[in-house]
Amino acid sequence: GRAVQENTIVCLPTGAGKTFVATMVIDIMLEKPPGRVLFVVPTVVLVGQQARYCREKCKANVKVVELSGLVMDKWTGPSWEDCLRSNNILVGTPEVFRRALVERRWVKATDFSLVIFDECHNATGNS
Repeated sequence: GRAVQENTIVCLPTGAGKTFVATMVIDIMLEKPPGRVLFVVPTVVLVGQQARYCREKCKANVKVVELSGLVMDKWTGPSWEDCLRSNNILVGTPEVFRRALVERRWVKATDFSLVIFDECHNATGNS
């Protein structure tokens, strides 16, 4: 449907299946070049939770990487190149991706077929 063709906000109550909808869209968008998904989640706990969900619910053979924490401070351009080459779904916190996309420019928006903002209702104001 619509989520594959245009920007979409899925607004449902907790436990109503938003992440399931996300995995269905992920499966479709992984078929489109460049075949990679950026999954932005607000907390380290959710990184692990959403990565596990993607591993369980997305098509077989999907490679999911969890990106969060201080270890990411040591990553370089080649680290990101290897990550992009080796994984289909990158699940991480906003700061990790901000640094890679905006500050360092090691990653480009065009490296991804789909970007998912989990808990997007928290993305308001200047915070």
